[in-house]
Amino acid sequence: MITPIIMESSMGEVKRKFALLSGIDRVHFDIGDGLFSDLLSIAPADLQELDLTGKEVDIHLLVDDPTEWIEESVALQPKRLIGQVEHMGSQVAFIEAAKEYGVQPGLALEIHTPVEEL
Repeated sequence: MITPIIMESSMGEVKRKFALLSGIDRVHFDIGDGLFSDLLSIAPADLQELDLTGKEVDIHLLVDDPTEWIEESVALQPKRLIGQVEHMGSQVAFIEAAKEYGVQPGLALEIHTPVEEL
């Protein structure tokens, strides 16, 4: 399975790329806050402008303390919410909070982070 990823700082560019996905039932949005890394993107709330009907949505939070972004992200009714562990306060708290909203949690590691960090 191949899932297209969209990570943009402009909502216009997000809309342009999203329009290319007609007929594709799954999309992955990377959200960056400019603190975790230099990547600064639109916020999950901005994505509410899109009609996500019929799409399985994954949201990857490349942000400082992903747990703080859960509530804003679940408004999009994602299938999966993935948090980057390197700037995560508590992996257990992130997983439990995502599950409380009925969202499948995921944990992501940078390529150089040892798996033992999980």
